[in-house]
Amino acid sequence: MHAAPILAHIKSKSQHSQIYFQKLSGKIGIDFTDAAAVRSLTTVLLKKDFNLEVELPPDRLIPTLPLRLNYLLWIDDLVTISHPVSSGSDIHGIDIGAGACCIYSLLGAKKNNWHFTSTEADEVNFTSSTL
Repeated sequence: MHAAPILAHIKSKSQHSQIYFQKLSGKIGIDFTDAAAVRSLTTVLLKKDFNLEVELPPDRLIPTLPLRLNYLLWIDDLVTISHPVSSGSDIHGIDIGAGACCIYSLLGAKKNNWHFTSTEADEVNFTSSTL
């Protein structure tokens, strides 16, 4: 999907309207150096593309979706090569240090029908990920 429809979708959501700005050319942009903007963008993309409602705490790392998806695609390729007859529901993974939103587990389960066990030692991340 091109950026323009995504940004138009974000613009239409009032709670996320603070993340975009209008350039002099009239095009809509996002300031990727603004953590709040990136957090809002990630939240909107998770809802729009995966129907996942995730709360990303302001003092925690923000998962970059393209990198997380690329990693899962790489793992999927490895699984396909090593076990070509496996179905998605046969895959069980472990995510050590899952972070505040268990992004790999959520995306792997939603996109590939994989099962995960996630661990987290940080109490704030653990609490956030279980809400």
